[in-house]
Amino acid sequence: SRFGQGGRAPEATVARIDALLLAGERPAALALLESLDPASLPRGAELRVLRAELRAEAGRCADALPDFEGALSPSAGRPDSGQAGGGGLAERALWGRLSCRSRLGNPAGTREDLARYLEMYPQGRFAAAARRALSGER
Repeated sequence: SRFGQGGRAPEATVARIDALLLAGERPAALALLESLDPASLPRGAELRVLRAELRAEAGRCADALPDFEGALSPSAGRPDSGQAGGGGLAERALWGRLSCRSRLGNPAGTREDLARYLEMYPQGRFAAAARRALSGER
């Protein structure tokens, strides 16, 4: 708080978001993320996906979709660069988008994303759930 407006303000903001998440204050972290442009911060791509995930958690999938889609767009660069295992942000964004598409009643988009997820991440952390969903199991 002493240096919140100084040269390290972006890093201080990211540290504040991390602290809120560690404290379990997810609504407060979302409120802070919604008050700024993640692209202007360190770890901007990660914060964009996080904002989308928090919006989806709050039942706001329509608001989350643009961030998930932006993280998956070719112009977003390689959001997984530097991520161990090749999953990381793109995997989270794809799973988040398909979850929101499902909740918003878009079965064609959901199936498309499930198939894409399994193609890209056959051993991914959500692969078993994706296989069950595609096979019609619950």
